[in-house]
Amino acid sequence: MYDHNEAKKRESERRIREWEEKARFLKEAYSRAMANPEERVRTMKERVDKMIVESCSETIETQIDEFAQEERERREALEGIARREAVNHPPHYNQGKIEVIDAIEDWGLDFNAGNVVKYVARHKHKAEPLEDLKKARWYLDRIIKGIENGSIED
Repeated sequence: MYDHNEAKKRESERRIREWEEKARFLKEAYSRAMANPEERVRTMKERVDKMIVESCSETIETQIDEFAQEERERREALEGIARREAVNHPPHYNQGKIEVIDAIEDWGLDFNAGNVVKYVARHKHKAEPLEDLKKARWYLDRIIKGIENGSIED
């Protein structure tokens, strides 16, 4: 027949042996650590230093990523402004006190005459000035032909 009390007693003895084994292991580990305290201190210092470096590295990397994102956003904003300025007021449009388009509109010039004025006025401020002068001549030739054949009134 099964003796319930005997089973409990065996289980208790087994647990005691396990705890005694763990206690022996911990005592030996403690003795080894205490036998060479300098090594233990050095090992602990290395672990702490490693934890600090890892923590700082993550913080620094996060800060770098945040800074880089802010710079990208700033650059994109500035590029957007530059694109709008390149459309509305590019640098070669703003030489002198007035923009060429304002003079063309004020003088009431048609498309071809306006382009002649535009290309002549801006040619010195462009990378290929001769190209702009040739464009001006092309529009001027159209005006001359139109006046000669009567399709444009002077």
